[in-house]
Amino acid sequence: MKNKNKIYFFLVFLFMLLVLSNILGYMIGEIFYYCIKPFMYLLSAIILCYLIPNRKLIWLDHKLIDLFLVVGIIIVEILLFGAGIFFGFAHNPLQLTLEKLILNFFYLIVIVLAQEFMRIRLLHAIPQKENRYYVIVISILLALGYCNLNSYITSNIGMTVVRFYEQLLPNIVISFMLSYACLKGATIGVYTYMLVPQFIRMILPILPKIPWIVTSLITVSIPVFLYFLIGKLEQPNFPIKKSYTSSVFSVGIWVILVFSVLFINRLFPIYPLAIASNSMSPTFSKGDVVILKENKDDIYQVGDIIQFPTKNNKTYIHRIVKVTKRNQDIYYVTQGDNNDTVDLVPVEESQVLGEVIGTVKYIGYPTVWLYEQLHE
Repeated sequence: MKNKNKIYFFLVFLFMLLVLSNILGYMIGEIFYYCIKPFMYLLSAIILCYLIPNRKLIWLDHKLIDLFLVVGIIIVEILLFGAGIFFGFAHNPLQLTLEKLILNFFYLIVIVLAQEFMRIRLLHAIPQKENRYYVIVISILLALGYCNLNSYITSNIGMTVVRFYEQLLPNIVISFMLSYACLKGATIGVYTYMLVPQFIRMILPILPKIPWIVTSLITVSIPVFLYFLIGKLEQPNFPIKKSYTSSVFSVGIWVILVFSVLFINRLFPIYPLAIASNSMSPTFSKGDVVILKENKDDIYQVGDIIQFPTKNNKTYIHRIVKVTKRNQDIYYVTQGDNNDTVDLVPVEESQVLGEVIGTVKYIGYPTVWLYEQLHE
């Protein structure tokens, strides 16, 4: 069987696998996604190895394109989290238990490695004359492999449109860009572009809660920009030099550093704070970092965790256990989760500095330790 026929056979097989995955996912549910689907895609990659033996080195290695893809990821994440500063953040809907994280990591790693391996193997085996048509089919099939198509079937028209622009369209654009990058020699960057953003969304306790149109605009525009940037490498006068590569990488690092400094210094409505005591244990403990949303005349309820000042120029972060009124003014009675009694002085509504919207474990220990050493 010629390579052309083998590729055609495998693309039909991949389409059938896609249809079967969505049918079984609808019928079986979570068990299928975590236990069966990864092995189906892993088996598909093994079948492809048998059908199209690797006669060329699969790691073609175009470091500049790989670098462009990594910087592209950084820019997308900065834009998404930057948008979250204006639109707000929300708790991660994923269950961040150890067992759930392991299952999610296993699913993600197997699916991404299998799909991107198939992309690289297929694209470097297709006939040059029919390159364009195969690239289109391969890119669309792999983009659909990253989507949960069942959600489109079970949703109303409005939600289907939203999911298309928020998930399907970006996946298709990203897939075409990665296919193009792959044809130009990228390898590591292709895997990285699909793995890193998903890892970020799995492990962070809070995520930006931004309108779907903004998400779509960011996640579509950057891959389109990268597509044209990679195309510029075809031009003979393009400055492919070490100094250029270093400057691109430096720009990405400086953007991250500037954003981090501004974030830490509370120049955004969302800011971090290291916890110096165990009064709120087990919700969060000494050495953890909480993410707070600045109070802008918000109304709080029982159960919310707020930050407020005390007379000794310190701030407490405790949970609201009761809301009272005095002469039309609202006061919050607070208590630490690990304390036996409520705080002595109720907190006036105007005194609230911010509300806890997320927690990151352990990373505040260096700050707390340094503070304790300086104030001994």
